Amino acid sequence: MKDKVVLAVVGLGYWGPNLVRNAYLNHEVRLKTICDINPAKFDNIKTFYNSVVFTQNLEDVYNDAEIDAVLIATPPHIHHSVAKKCLEHGKHVLIEKPFTGKCDEALDLIKLAEQKNLIVFAGHTFLYTGAVEKMKELIDSGEVGDILHIHSSRLNLGRFQNGNTNVVLDLMPHDISMILHILNNKMPKKIIASAQSHFTPRVEDTANATLVFDGNISAHLQVSWINPWKVRTFTVIGTKKMIVFDDTETTEKIKVYDMGVASSYSNYGEFLASYRYGDTFIPKIKSHEALWAEINHFVECIKNGKKPLTDGKNGYNVVKVVNDIQKAINLERAWSPE
Repeated sequence: MKDKVVLAVVGLGYWGPNLVRNAYLNHEVRLKTICDINPAKFDNIKTFYNSVVFTQNLEDVYNDAEIDAVLIATPPHIHHSVAKKCLEHGKHVLIEKPFTGKCDEALDLIKLAEQKNLIVFAGHTFLYTGAVEKMKELIDSGEVGDILHIHSSRLNLGRFQNGNTNVVLDLMPHDISMILHILNNKMPKKIIASAQSHFTPRVEDTANATLVFDGNISAHLQVSWINPWKVRTFTVIGTKKMIVFDDTETTEKIKVYDMGVASSYSNYGEFLASYRYGDTFIPKIKSHEALWAEINHFVECIKNGKKPLTDGKNGYNVVKVVNDIQKAINLERAWSPE
């Protein structure tokens, strides 16, 4: 393997410029090519990356034998086709969330990567944040106790997507990836979900889902494009303690609450609950940009043949849950009182 991994970035939409910046600054990387079908998107960044090749033609990426790997941030409905062509041309791929739109597409990429001995990497960026790393550390240490329930809210006003992406596909992968990570890749056995389209027909802009896991563990996800406040909270409730991750906070992103409920029954079978209110603890977390850590891990896996934390199977699991939530939404039947 060369001293530096040669990368290309495909897609300069909302997330692509962040991939470009972090790849360019990584000392283990040489960013060679940036590709987007809209040349106007090159104008704002060309002066900062004057050593990089800019192209509108994907074939320039596929056919460049010097490029080792491709970071893909295209619209989600073409993730599979772009990644497949990259793999067929011998290039590792990092695909930003959602990994693919459909389960069979994810499985196709995993199979092809295995055949080619290449890495296919899911861009579940939150798993590389210091906050989620600390949260996982506290849970695995037993400090939180057994997990009972997880609640996430990801709300804001906008960004409405095109007709190929609804709020479920846009926002839920973040929280699903964190839930599965915390639960050591345990998959839900039951899903209840609902959603509404308030502005664009058949494009849901508000959705709720409840996931039920073995061990009487539940998780509730709430997402919206039409909320006036930006909300980014992720709460883990355990038998010993509770953790709240608020991504809108700048310094105190994680808080651990020594709070809980204990239940018992009286001599007459009456349910009794007692509540514990203890101290609040703010743990120190690593200060680094998650996307930099994600790309660094991707490059390390390429150079050393390591299995990624967010490999293709991880990407598939998130896609599977997202697809199952959408199926539950599609099967929902409204009931109105007479």
